[in-house]
Amino acid sequence: MAGRLRAPVHRSPPVHAAQCSVEGAGGSLPDEGRCSRRRLESGIAADAVCSEVPHNAPTRIIPWSPSFIQRAEVLDRAIVLNVTVAINEAVEEAILANFARRLELVHDSLSLCRLGPASFLLILPSLEMADRAYDGGRIVNLSPTTKIHVMRWSRILNSSAAASLPFHVEIEVYGIPAHAWELESVQALLNEWCWIADLHPDCERQREVFKVIAWCSSPGSIPREFKLQIVDPVTSDGGMLRRSIVYPIQVLVKVLDRPNLLQSLQPSPPPTEDDPDQGRRRRRRRSRRSSVGINAPRKSSTTAVLPRVSVH
Repeated sequence: MAGRLRAPVHRSPPVHAAQCSVEGAGGSLPDEGRCSRRRLESGIAADAVCSEVPHNAPTRIIPWSPSFIQRAEVLDRAIVLNVTVAINEAVEEAILANFARRLELVHDSLSLCRLGPASFLLILPSLEMADRAYDGGRIVNLSPTTKIHVMRWSRILNSSAAASLPFHVEIEVYGIPAHAWELESVQALLNEWCWIADLHPDCERQREVFKVIAWCSSPGSIPREFKLQIVDPVTSDGGMLRRSIVYPIQVLVKVLDRPNLLQSLQPSPPPTEDDPDQGRRRRRRRSRRSSVGINAPRKSSTTAVLPRVSVH
């Protein structure tokens, strides 16, 4: 109806994804993760309003460590036990007793640890014992209601996919403070996007640019700017608050050529004209090809020799 006045509509500002605002003394403070009414370390009560949205799980790339090799050598003697009942101490004792009796071993020579909600990792004293305990993956009847499915341990256990790092890159990191000038600082920045394979020797002689050689899946996805936050060693407010210092970081990424691959793809370079003998050999080859034709028989083929005919 004309002339009717509408009440003003107040719309609350949108809340951006993965962002929370904490209202308290001193204004709005940024926060992340699940937010609720909480009490800050300084003792100020604050109301937090946040919005949770689905997000992709972040990736972290870690190098293969020598300690991994040592653990893998031990785990080669291990089998994985998947139990069909709820795990408790009685089930653990029954498993140890069963395998000790079957293999004629004492309990102390077996190491049993939980691997999941219904699985164990059983480490045997030798590879031979591990093979006997595995027994081709035969199901073990622990009781009329409890069965154990047996499998060998493998590095791909509980993995979700295979991946690769096809790009060889050189990364220059600017802004690392001198007191944090170490490889671990750069790894903390970059391990979501690449694996650092080597450290440039020039890093020992200067503190301007930290240069590393790395492998990654997408050079363009590596951020060109970071904020490096280092926790200050000095506590304040009686140890109830930890402060930190933020350093701006800049990154330069350069994709490196792979000489072996490029050399195999490129044609051989033509001979230089500076070598007169090489030029004469090339001219003789061209003259022979032109005299016998493009489809001249090879040396190994048999050709008929025609008799000479006199022109007189």
